[in-house]
Amino acid sequence: MSPANEGSVLRGKTLQPGLARRVIPRFQSGFYEDAVLTAFKVVEERLRTIMDVQEVGVDLVRIAFSPTGGLLSDPNAWPAEREGVHLLFRGAFLAFRNTSAHRFMDMNSESAFDLIILANRLLILVEELNQRQTRVLPTRLDVPIVQYGGSVNVPMMLDTDNDGTTEMVILKPGRHLQDVLPYGEGNLADSNQPIAIYRSARAELEPAEMEPLDVDVLWTLDDVLLADVDGDGLNEVLCALNGLGTQGAYLLVYKYQHGRYEVLRGSSGGHPD
Repeated sequence: MSPANEGSVLRGKTLQPGLARRVIPRFQSGFYEDAVLTAFKVVEERLRTIMDVQEVGVDLVRIAFSPTGGLLSDPNAWPAEREGVHLLFRGAFLAFRNTSAHRFMDMNSESAFDLIILANRLLILVEELNQRQTRVLPTRLDVPIVQYGGSVNVPMMLDTDNDGTTEMVILKPGRHLQDVLPYGEGNLADSNQPIAIYRSARAELEPAEMEPLDVDVLWTLDDVLLADVDGDGLNEVLCALNGLGTQGAYLLVYKYQHGRYEVLRGSSGGHPD
């Protein structure tokens, strides 16, 4: 073991530096409950720093890891895997972080050590997911735009699934995406989306299946674009949203895979070009 790592080791386990610095002195002094709470606070604070938000607890976990638009949700994972990560963090915060924060616990060193190692693993996962997001989709869009256009309520014809034929894309008015008012006579499938996509099937246009969104913010839709944001040679559908008030810009990316349009990633805070 190098001298540089000696201060980050607890019972033979190397901890993340930011966690070790705060947790190990508390643990070694016998303040086991405080050490556990501090470990989860380090994870929570790191999430807030990465995403530049102020939410706490499970609200913070939802923003980070919601499988449909979480800012740190793995864009290349299967939907079930994204859901698993979301449930892992949510369960850890509800079962362990909140418990130690809300009431006194008779915790011994073994239990405390186990929970500190869990928090350390969560922190490692946060850093790994943050690195993947940085590689896949920067906040500022620096990729060639293939097609763009369309004002609200004006249909566009774009090849959204890379099959060589175009689909009809209808842009919707700005709204709170989790509190959508009826549009027309219900002629737009999946109203909890900023766009509706219709594909040609048996000489008729049928609504495409789109992954449900979990976006609890108020937006107006500025534009829809096609661009290869993840470098796989296929175009994704980009929705450039403008947050009302102080919420900033938001880039929502759909990728056609597994027979439906799945959310690749939402990126907040930047201004897509």
